[in-house]
Amino acid sequence: MLRKIEASPGNCINFSSNDYLGLSKSETVKQAFTLGVQAYGFGSGSSPLISGYYAPTRQLEEAFAQALKQEQAIFFNSGYHANLGLIQAFAMPIVMDRLCHASIIDGARLSGNKFHRYRHNDLAHAQELLSKTEPSILISERVFSMEGSIADVNGLSALAKQYKTPLIIDDAHGFGILPNDIQSDLVVIPLGKALGGMGAIVAGPGYLIDYLRQFARSYIYSTALPPAIACANLAALNLMQKETWRLDKLQSLIALFNSTANSAGLTLASQDLTPIRSILINDNKIAKQLESHLQREGFFVKAIVAPTVQVSRIRASLCSTHKEEDIINLIKAMR
Repeated sequence: MLRKIEASPGNCINFSSNDYLGLSKSETVKQAFTLGVQAYGFGSGSSPLISGYYAPTRQLEEAFAQALKQEQAIFFNSGYHANLGLIQAFAMPIVMDRLCHASIIDGARLSGNKFHRYRHNDLAHAQELLSKTEPSILISERVFSMEGSIADVNGLSALAKQYKTPLIIDDAHGFGILPNDIQSDLVVIPLGKALGGMGAIVAGPGYLIDYLRQFARSYIYSTALPPAIACANLAALNLMQKETWRLDKLQSLIALFNSTANSAGLTLASQDLTPIRSILINDNKIAKQLESHLQREGFFVKAIVAPTVQVSRIRASLCSTHKEEDIINLIKAMR
């Protein structure tokens, strides 16, 4: 049976994009991509360990290692590839937050290792599981993709040191939004969010990155992304660091959304200052009806319903390209 193609943003104001800083639309980034295609062609031609590794890829990895204050970095085709590859490469049991992304769960399943899921952001439960499953890997997202909540990374780091276990943090929705101060053995940065790009970086100590180059199967056995993608990602990273007004504006919009939603009596999944703002509905049918209503009002924002989440919701993603009036009018339309 053919799957129904759902409506696209069209002429609506898009509140379902992860392009938090609007970098994908930058003329500088688009020009870097175009010049990359002209210089290197469309495809990479091979896996990175054969002939698909180009100078722009090395430059991107070095730039991220420096930005994240890590020894080395490795460029994967996607965040999904990164999590599958690195989790599979470690032959150890896994302890993870219950709300971790599907790519982390699938990586744990495909690794063949036992895995345990602690209650969301519950460090006491995480410690209980770690005490029963030593040695193991501790994994969490930094900003959770459906809740918008922030993990206690410092607390997780302390637990990892206490139980002498590697800590992996997926910073898909935190990179570019929160400070680059994660204390973990490996940090995963999918580049399709605040950077507005494609692919993923895994950064950490040199010996672990070298290990992944040799044992992360999703890296070894995939054709590398085109070098033009690396060119565009590098331009976006430079722009992110230079044009700090983008983050300043986004932070003010997040604060406005929280205060306006609270005043309107809406229930937010999290009050944390992250771009993911989920309004809890707790009824699949009502959530889908509200999605349709909002689209008629000119807002493209998606309902996320069970079984994807336990509590149905309207999940709005805020970007620096939004205006204050967009936020206010969206909240009004939800009443």
